[in-house]
Amino acid sequence: MGFADDGDASGAKPGFVQAEIERLEARMDELRDRIESCRKAIMLSQGALGLSALVFVLVAFGLIRSMPTLLLAIAGTMAGFVGMGSNRTTAEQARGELATCRAERDGLIDGLAPRLFH
Repeated sequence: MGFADDGDASGAKPGFVQAEIERLEARMDELRDRIESCRKAIMLSQGALGLSALVFVLVAFGLIRSMPTLLLAIAGTMAGFVGMGSNRTTAEQARGELATCRAERDGLIDGLAPRLFH
């Protein structure tokens, strides 16, 4: 039993394949950073919603009687929902692209592996 070492199954040169793998890994790092950034923005948006809910409760019980504070709470609620929605969408898109890059990279790596022949 021996090894067939003719490189990638598609006929691409190993040097090109290695460069493509490195490019995909760099893109995957960028996508992971974007997902982490979205996670932090979602947490910040949730904090804004929580703070706004607290202000609404305080206004409802009459502990705060300031119209500007109430308007700020309304704006905080809107910003929180928009921030959560847009960052969730961005994170989902990045996760999809990350999965695609990972599959493509894994396929290239599998193509570089020596294959057994009889």
